[in-house]
Parts: sequence; C-alpha cells; structure tokens
Amino acid sequence: MKIVIPGGSGQVGTLLARAFVADGHEVVVLSRNPRKTPWRVLPWDAETVGPWAAEIDGADAVINLAGHSVNCRYHAENRRLIKESRINSTRAVGQAIAGAARPPRVWLQASTATIYAHRYDAANDEATIAEFNRQSDFEWERVRDFIVLHYWANQRDGDFWKYCRTMELPQTLRNKIDLWRSNGRVFRENDELFGEESWIQVFIGQGILPESYDPLVGIKSDPQIEQFLGNIAATIDRCLGVMPSHDEYVRKYCPAEPIA
Repeated sequence: MKIVIPGGSGQVGTLLARAFVADGHEVVVLSRNPRKTPWRVLPWDAETVGPWAAEIDGADAVINLAGHSVNCRYHAENRRLIKESRINSTRAVGQAIAGAARPPRVWLQASTATIYAHRYDAANDEATIAEFNRQSDFEWERVRDFIVLHYWANQRDGDFWKYCRTMELPQTLRNKIDLWRSNGRVFRENDELFGEESWIQVFIGQGILPESYDPLVGIKSDPQIEQFLGNIAATIDRCLGVMPSHDEYVRKYCPAEPIA
C-alpha cells in the first residue's frame, strides 16, 4: 500500500512510518521541516494545497497527524495555534482528496487537540482541565521569572550578557523587581515553587538592592527590631553549632576515591 502521513515527522508519525516501511509499504511523509529518512519526505505548509497533493492521488490511505504541539503552556496564543493548525491542515488534506482522480480509500484524522486522562470510570470534565491548565500556567511563569532574573541581573561581559540585561522582561517579573527595589518586599503567591528567601538571595547576590525598607518596619520600635533580628542570628548560630564543617561533610558523605 501507499500511505501518506501529513505531519508525520514527530514521534507518532516516525513510529508509524518505520512500521509501515518494515512491512513493505510505501510511505510519504508531509512535513514543514523535511529531513532525510528511509522514506520519502515532502515539504508542505500545512495550510494550502501544493505539489504534495499529487501524492494523495492514488494513495491507499492518508493518516493526518498535523497540528501544533500540545506540549506547551495553554495561553491564548498557543490555544489558537493548537486549534487553527488542526483546522487548516485538515482543510488542506480534504481539498487534496476532493481533487484527486483516485482518492484514498481511508482517511484517518488522528491529530490530538489536547491531553486527557485515559480512564473509563468517568468523563473528563472541562472545568477540571481548565483549572489544571490555569495552575500549570501560573507555576510555569513563576519558575520562568526566577530563571530569567538570574540572566537579566548578571553583570558578566559579552554580547550574550548584554542582550540579557536589555531584553524585555515578563510583566510578572518586572512587577516583582519594581516592588523589591521600592521597599525590599517580596510576596510569595499561591505557594509558588520559590519562596521569599530564594528571591531575596538572588536579588542581593546579583547586586539589586532596595531603595528603602518595608513600611511594616515602621510599626515596630527599635528595641523590638533589634530583638527580632537577634533571634534570627541566634537561630542561625545554633544551627551552625550542630552542623558539620565542610571538610567533615565531604569526608563522611562523598569522600574522594583513593589514588592508586
């Protein structure tokens, strides 16, 4: 058989093509990024009918796997791409089949629109899916901000680091930087992965210092502030007193192998 696989350059398409070729079938893959494979790969834009349509005419089967990857954050732009890439590619394949003198006997539309739990005991409800995507999006953005801060605040020389210092920052990160610079405040939202201490360490460690102090300090007297800071220092001293030194830790938990 001759089998045409639009969008077949990904994991599923490659597995199918390999299996079909091993069974002696002719395989043609349509890809936006053609590469050398044991089967033929032709270019297409996944939107319009082109020279590739000649491969549809006379084919035995078409398996359409085309579509923007669902392995992404589900913000508005990606949701649009996920939907439109499937609609446009399906329309193009349908037009090619409609114009074929010998249309394929089978057309399988196998592209996923999203990922659902594989279960039989209950339906997948949209409310739970939407909430999961919302929380995933929130966590992803906060981790992204924490990583980007390291690069943006770095003072190393070189074109790459200059670019990092002048690149446009996500608004969520810009808000966090502005708040810290204003009065040294850091808020942890919804139990995000990195806590206040982690952000403060990066800010101070990279030389980003606040211009003033937290306004809440103003409601405490100087003796109360000294006592508060003294308690922190005492706690740190107690912890250090029972912790092994660096050399002791290395000798106990990760000693070097003896040199023969």
